Amino acid sequence: MPMVLIGCLLGWGVMKLNGVYPYRITDLTYSSNYSEWFNNFEAGRLLSGDGPIADAMINAFIKSARYNAPLGTIKYIWLNGFLLLCLTKYLSKWKYREILYAILFVYSYYLGCKVQYEHFYFGIMLLGMWLCDYYYSPFHTWKFKKYKYKALIFGIIALILIAVPKGSPAEGFYHWVCYFKITHYLYWALGWGCLVIGIENSCFIRKVIESKLFQKLGGISFAIFAVHWPVVISLSCYLMLVFIRHISYTKAVLASMLISLMVIILFSYLVQYVVYEYLFKIEGKIVERLESD
Repeated sequence: MPMVLIGCLLGWGVMKLNGVYPYRITDLTYSSNYSEWFNNFEAGRLLSGDGPIADAMINAFIKSARYNAPLGTIKYIWLNGFLLLCLTKYLSKWKYREILYAILFVYSYYLGCKVQYEHFYFGIMLLGMWLCDYYYSPFHTWKFKKYKYKALIFGIIALILIAVPKGSPAEGFYHWVCYFKITHYLYWALGWGCLVIGIENSCFIRKVIESKLFQKLGGISFAIFAVHWPVVISLSCYLMLVFIRHISYTKAVLASMLISLMVIILFSYLVQYVVYEYLFKIEGKIVERLESD
């Protein structure tokens, strides 16, 4: 909750400062999704029912986060995380657990197609847990053999599936997508699953990911998740407006993304090790007090 609070406050602050710029680059990007769906409302007062405090402490965990759209997945992350925790606690030694995992994955996909697409989040998280179970569970009597060619094959398949477009193109490399009545979320989930398998079979990539640099990025990953959205809708879009006057569209996009990435990482580091840790200590004291009472 402290990190969600930080993210929602940042999104609210950007709106209060009139620093939301996605609407102004709609004509450049030919995409109105961000302009129509996110931060397209009048920001409420700090402590009002439609303000950032209530958004972070209540709405984000039961509905969605209005001021920081990516944090709207928090409600699925913690609920699905609880369900996966139950599976690992009670089924880790059950030799037929893969059958149950497969059934749950298919059922999650079915709910995602027929009811609401967010139900598929459980299947995606389950797939990640499943792969961890295969590669790292001490209760497995057998292990996958790792080969370099498997890393290359699964890596190529992963890149193809992850890049499947959201629509159904009639021409081009992905024209075959329109012949299958499958949601793009399934392609993406399987693509990321294949990427994990590819990484597991590549000693070089694993060493790179296990390096100190990536461990430090992993340490601030939650902060990156919380702060990147306010930076994107403000700084990234503003830089795009500035750069497009002097350089080509492609160069403007790349320059905006590179500068924004550096700002996000630096800002996330400060948020994680200064602001978040301070709030986390306060939360710990409150919990301590409640337990003693």
